[in-house]
Amino acid sequence: MYKHADYLKLLLPAVSYDPAAPQLSAELAAEGRQLDAVQASAAVLLQEMDPRTTVALLDDWERVYGLPDEGLMAATTVEERQARLVTKVNQTGGLSKAYIQSLLEQAGYTVIIDEPRGFFAGENACGDRLYDPDKVVWYWRVRLRRNGQIISDADRSQVLIWLDSVKPAYSFVDLED
Repeated sequence: MYKHADYLKLLLPAVSYDPAAPQLSAELAAEGRQLDAVQASAAVLLQEMDPRTTVALLDDWERVYGLPDEGLMAATTVEERQARLVTKVNQTGGLSKAYIQSLLEQAGYTVIIDEPRGFFAGENACGDRLYDPDKVVWYWRVRLRRNGQIISDADRSQVLIWLDSVKPAYSFVDLED
């Protein structure tokens, strides 16, 4: 396989220059090494363009996409960070319960989201929980577990901060044990 120094020698006019001359050969070798290094770094840059394979520019990608998300446990390995980044890049946003649930599950939580409704005669029975239908239309009750355990108070407050940043602005989220 040719290196850039070899290509540079081929570009010399055949009659005017002797590619085997020591000074010219040394100059072409030095310039060829620089071009080889540029080509190698360009190949690395192709990997850095893709959030699934980035390593050197991972910090920059995370900064642009606002990672790490406040409220979620910090990713510790490069692979976890890349996975969070890919998730963030592919996020389309959403107002549904399923969307919020999928985000929490991707963060490693087991989640159950209830949407309580107000008490309506003919639909509810005696002993059912009472909710004011004017206040609970946009109310979600969220129960989280991590590895089958109730989350700590520190995790709880971080998740609430994160939920406030992704939930619809007009909704209310209650994090229950």
